[in-house]
Amino acid sequence: MMKKLNPDKFDFESYDPSYGILEIGWWNDSNSFDNDSNYFGRSLNAFVKAIKEKALGYCEASSLRIRPRKEGYAVLCENSVGELGWFHIDEEMFQKVCEA
Repeated sequence: MMKKLNPDKFDFESYDPSYGILEIGWWNDSNSFDNDSNYFGRSLNAFVKAIKEKALGYCEASSLRIRPRKEGYAVLCENSVGELGWFHIDEEMFQKVCEA
């Protein structure tokens, strides 16, 4: 389970809706969805794995002062060079990330 963080850790400057902080690079993958029937599954697994590896913690999206949402979670991550970034995920994704 990820550590619950204070909503003040989630500032506007580090908001990353593109998930670039995860350094997955799936947009450079030579196997596009059209050519690989399992592309979505591999991408989802890579996304979940990257969050598990890079997440510093989370807070409920409804408690955010910056870009709050009624449902879901905000996840704060750190990339390989120490930069911080956060993004929203829904309940289903949060459960996948928190699975052992």
